[in-house]
Amino acid sequence: MIQKYGTSGFRNNAKLIFDISFRIGIGCAYLSHLTSKHIGIMITASHNPIEDNGVKIIDHTGSMICTEYENILENIVNLSHIEFGKFIDEYKPLIKQSKLIIGHDTRPSCLDIQNELMKCSEIFNTNCVTFGLVTTPQLHMLTVDENIDYYNDYIKKIFSKITTINYNCIVDCANGTAYNIMEKIQHERIKLSNTNNHDLLNHNCGAEYYSSNGCDEINNNINNNELFFSFDGDSDRMILFYKSNDKVHMIDGAKIATLYALYLKKFSNKYNIGFIGTGYTNSAGMKYAESINLHTCRTKTGIKYLHEKAKEYDIAIYFEPNGHGTILFNVDPDDLELIILKNMLNQYIGDGISNFIAVLYILQYISIDTLIDTYLDVKYKQVKIHVKDKSQVVTNNDETKVIEPIDVQILVDKYLVDKMISARWFIRPSGTENYLKLYVESDDVDSIVDDIVNLIKSKIE
Repeated sequence: MIQKYGTSGFRNNAKLIFDISFRIGIGCAYLSHLTSKHIGIMITASHNPIEDNGVKIIDHTGSMICTEYENILENIVNLSHIEFGKFIDEYKPLIKQSKLIIGHDTRPSCLDIQNELMKCSEIFNTNCVTFGLVTTPQLHMLTVDENIDYYNDYIKKIFSKITTINYNCIVDCANGTAYNIMEKIQHERIKLSNTNNHDLLNHNCGAEYYSSNGCDEINNNINNNELFFSFDGDSDRMILFYKSNDKVHMIDGAKIATLYALYLKKFSNKYNIGFIGTGYTNSAGMKYAESINLHTCRTKTGIKYLHEKAKEYDIAIYFEPNGHGTILFNVDPDDLELIILKNMLNQYIGDGISNFIAVLYILQYISIDTLIDTYLDVKYKQVKIHVKDKSQVVTNNDETKVIEPIDVQILVDKYLVDKMISARWFIRPSGTENYLKLYVESDDVDSIVDDIVNLIKSKIE
């Protein structure tokens, strides 16, 4: 089986990840040698079920590794047995200094995978520094500064900036890494749930579960005027819900980005502020950001693409609807409000816990009802279309248009014109499985989605 380094690194069933972990360790030691810098390795499968696992690679700056290094790792992992042996024989005399920074989430398979990764030290004399149970954003910081107390101190410091919490808050830790950090935040209005039963990681809990099951699942868990926050297994994502007048509202990544936009809009004449989403970001949110003079754009799906695009602005709000994102500051602001926010938000990667704190901080000044009233999402649906070969579909750079086969784009667009229906749609290949992901957004989505699926199937087997 060919192993691909996807938008979230290598990810699969834990047994399959274990089987390639020695090669990943060798590949990371080689990258460390190549760059003369240390490399971070986070063992996690994020929101996936407990039987899965994965490996995310981080460079010495705390950022995700570049595409060139992803390709190098992919090639090493997929070498034949003979070629892999030759690779080790070639580089064993050359690699004298390499260093890996390793952390993991709460999955039972993590330690076995870590042990396999660390066998590279027997081949290349690699210095492997392990930090045990950490969040993914925490390991990003540890890759820059190997002080285990740094992240905990950072969280305590930024939480201290909140003077008033205006809502009772239930915080779902997904039985993952979040609890280790959240237990250090003590406040009478914050109650933790799904804390440390690691056998139930992401089971009927977590950001992915609640975003998929919607507001009805939350309704019995919270009272009116309460907030319900939910992290994923490795704490790099967070979404929240609010109940008002017996109605539950989901505040997904796009709405969290809108809250940040409301806070930053008064600075739009002073700074070039970007509002970055993906094809999955609802058009209503993008239009609202434009209406308050922010510069909007979309990238292809994957947080690394949003982070890279964010570097083009003075200040950039970037989020995926799944709750993964942050605000990236590429300037040193001289406004106290912005200085506080810059210090509050993780500048390396999306961080669920720092976003949790930043949301509570901003809700001191902007009510949750004001946020909810900004816009209503255009209705949308997502559908999986199983095909023989997903690679036959090629999209444009932001994955919102089909380039090949081009007649698919033409056919569906013509159907919408003939029907006189306004809609936004796209398909993209799944990053891990052999199917296409269809997204359709329209006030008439219920009446057109099946037709669009059938049109696509008529051109793609």
